[in-house]
Amino acid sequence: MDIWLPIGSVVLIKGHKRLAMIFGRAQRQLSDDSQKLWDYVACPYPEGNIGPDETFLFNKEDIDRVYFIGYLPPAEYELEMQLDNIIATLMGDNGKENVVVTSDESDSWR
Repeated sequence: MDIWLPIGSVVLIKGHKRLAMIFGRAQRQLSDDSQKLWDYVACPYPEGNIGPDETFLFNKEDIDRVYFIGYLPPAEYELEMQLDNIIATLMGDNGKENVVVTSDESDSWR
């Protein structure tokens, strides 16, 4: 998937059974020394953001299916046009992995 999904979009991540709602984009993983950059951060849907141990970092290519596309005001279109440049600037030399992870590696997302 080459497009950026807006905040509030509900997706199914490859290899998972539970739905996830996107609540952030261009997220840096600070829990380890690599500081990986991910396209999205999400929380379980319909529960919502219930804590840091239930957040989910993933990239566009990890999305299996889109169930709902979030709100698309004019400002969203303007930001989407800039996101690829923002990501490239943030990545620097770190790059990013195309791997799905949970913050606590629990089975609650699968």
